[in-house]
Amino acid sequence: MIYRKIKVLLTIIIEFYKRSILINTEEKKYLEFLNDIKDRYPLLKNNNNDIILIPLIDDIGTMKVATELAYKIAHEKGLQIKYFYVHCAIDGVVSRVNVFKYLLQQFQNFNFFWLYKLCRIYGIKPRAIIISNYFWPGFKKPDQLGFTTKKQILDIKFQNIRVGELIYDTYLRFRSKYTIELDDICLADIIRYSEKMVDLWNRKIKSYNIKMLLVPYTAYHHWGIPAYVFLDKKINVITFGSHNYIISQLSPQHPYHSKNFHLYPQKFENIDNTEVASKKSLAKRTLDKRLGGEIDSGTLYMRQTAFSSDYTLDFSPEKDQNWCVVFLHCFFDSPHIYGETLFPDFYEWIIHILNRAINNENTFFYLKEHPNALPENRQVVNLIKENFKQYPNIVFLSAKVSNVQILQKSPKAIFTVYGTVAHEFAFKGIPVVVAGQNPQSNYGFTHQPESVDEFNYYLDNIGDFQLPKAYNVEDIYEFFYMNYLYYSDKYDSTNFSKNLNLDKGIINVPQEIPIDDLFFNMNVLSQ
Repeated sequence: MIYRKIKVLLTIIIEFYKRSILINTEEKKYLEFLNDIKDRYPLLKNNNNDIILIPLIDDIGTMKVATELAYKIAHEKGLQIKYFYVHCAIDGVVSRVNVFKYLLQQFQNFNFFWLYKLCRIYGIKPRAIIISNYFWPGFKKPDQLGFTTKKQILDIKFQNIRVGELIYDTYLRFRSKYTIELDDICLADIIRYSEKMVDLWNRKIKSYNIKMLLVPYTAYHHWGIPAYVFLDKKINVITFGSHNYIISQLSPQHPYHSKNFHLYPQKFENIDNTEVASKKSLAKRTLDKRLGGEIDSGTLYMRQTAFSSDYTLDFSPEKDQNWCVVFLHCFFDSPHIYGETLFPDFYEWIIHILNRAINNENTFFYLKEHPNALPENRQVVNLIKENFKQYPNIVFLSAKVSNVQILQKSPKAIFTVYGTVAHEFAFKGIPVVVAGQNPQSNYGFTHQPESVDEFNYYLDNIGDFQLPKAYNVEDIYEFFYMNYLYYSDKYDSTNFSKNLNLDKGIINVPQEIPIDDLFFNMNVLSQ
């Protein structure tokens, strides 16, 4: 018994040392990087105490990119750099087995030693950290909140800040859940914590002259709540975590870190007429290469191309079959990175499709698994397979089945919520049905039902509808250029070699280019 207690104590001490004190080789090298950045972008004296606020996070790659951009912005605009601590106390399940384990968990997650370690790694003075997302959630379990529908979660507002989508997506990702469980104590924890975060940020920003918030994303509560509060206070919010732009300024109308696709037609219209044809030609060539198996800047997140010519699995629907393909998403990804969707999450979407499919036995529904999904997706797919195994018109395809094979067989339609297959298959003349706001929303080459009833029409009439009446392949070229190849009013893929790698901390922003010239969308900064 004594030996076991000593062993447990030693394990706790070792884990504490590794997390809160030990600095590894990669972390030790960070100061060399920081000194180089300081030499390139020396900070000017700021008498007004104007601040650019950036994240402090246990991620060397993200910190490198954030630091490089922050120093460049601060150098050019005369700002001070301050930090906010990103991680939250409910990123994992709160331990409430007993008071000791609760206290131990909170101490291990966040303590002076841990914060001091981060300051040593990143060359930060502790007083430069002015806000923290971390506070103790309380040992007492939160009361159930009485929600009866998932839409009620999406509609949550605190102090006029729409946090419902952030709560929903945080729950899916950080609890590895494929859909919301309304009576889950973890959901109540996230809701209550988010409410306190909104209050915290509303109070804290009054104490400082913050001119700008710099974050990689706005998905999930870590990034989204600070961003939404700043937008509500009309303070600049800048994001850098997308491969489709260099940096972008958010707006209340589009508070998402995804590119503001609503601006695509307007921005393309502003391109010099003499260059329009070459831009569309570039888009066509790049899209052809993607469908030929190349990975481009828009699909760098993929482990391998979905358009491989190396067919490893047979895919042979009958010639006289009426059939479609439903492209599954990663169930734990954020469903709301582009805005509202017809269904609250990807699971609700696919279950709705399959419940409709079982009453449409003359049409075959092929479900292709997502090639870049998290490992936990396997259990969800197996669950769905088990629940629908008695229906012969529902067929599951491996993620290894190439999209080239699918295109060669010419499905009558494909379905996605917002995947890249929307424009890829539309480009090849296949009718595409989406299920919510997505980067293609401002163009007419996909079917975009505005209600579940309209969505049901497409499910029930596969083979009877063709491409949309507004379909124009030229719109696909325009969309593709704006979404993947256009960065700002002055730079695109023809004159700027973008290279973003948050894992390695790489973003090749030339020192001589003014930061204002690199914004995809910039409203307030230029005023």
